[in-house]
Amino acid sequence: MPILGVVSGATYLSVATDAQPMASIGGCPSTAFPLPAGSTVDEQAGLVSDWPPHTLGCWTANSEIGTEAAAFAFYMEPSNTPGWAVVYAYPQTRAARFSSVTHRGLFADVSVDSVHLIGHSKTRLDLSVCFCNPDRFVG
Repeated sequence: MPILGVVSGATYLSVATDAQPMASIGGCPSTAFPLPAGSTVDEQAGLVSDWPPHTLGCWTANSEIGTEAAAFAFYMEPSNTPGWAVVYAYPQTRAARFSSVTHRGLFADVSVDSVHLIGHSKTRLDLSVCFCNPDRFVG
């Protein structure tokens, strides 16, 4: 079934074989992929397809207590991501992709950066967990 959705203003197309794949891992927001201690969800969205709706994934923007480097380092420690394998990791841009070793076709993308406000900076962690082709996400 073709899937059309929008994430951060970018359109993507994917294919799902299960009518409600995220339901099999607890729905959205996803708890299938770990967050660093003290992480606070600021924004969230489901990645939904067609009618009737099929939830393929979840996206969250999280505030982190520590630095960008500390938040990214959390994910580079294998003991913090049991059941997940690193597909790629780019320390320079603090982006990484993981694949689940227990749920075929389930991916998690992590991106860490700082949001600078007047006189203040906060570390932001964007996380998407989906049963889809993550390369379709642009933005």
